[in-house]
Amino acid sequence: MDTEAIEFGTFPKLEAMFSIKRSTAYELLADGEIKSRYVRQRGSRTGVRLIDFASVREYLSRAPGEPTKEIVALKRKAALASAKKRAELAEEEAKKRAALNGNTG
Repeated sequence: MDTEAIEFGTFPKLEAMFSIKRSTAYELLADGEIKSRYVRQRGSRTGVRLIDFASVREYLSRAPGEPTKEIVALKRKAALASAKKRAELAEEEAKKRAALNGNTG
């Protein structure tokens, strides 16, 4: 299948082709990074939002190849916070188990 020939598509097709999830797509749309069209039949209450794949390709071509130092630092900070929280939860769980077993140490 020639993906260059497909110009518009639905959110599931966007995720299948570009691995961009619906929530991320809506953020990119709100920021004006990618474009879409809302199509509905006259008289219909609902329609379908079609994503402009050319705008997605353009957005991706502008994206950096590697994460910035700021992104790396944020990810590292989040990973450390997550590890700390997991350790705290494990410690609490160990205390609960010890209390159930009659150990108060």
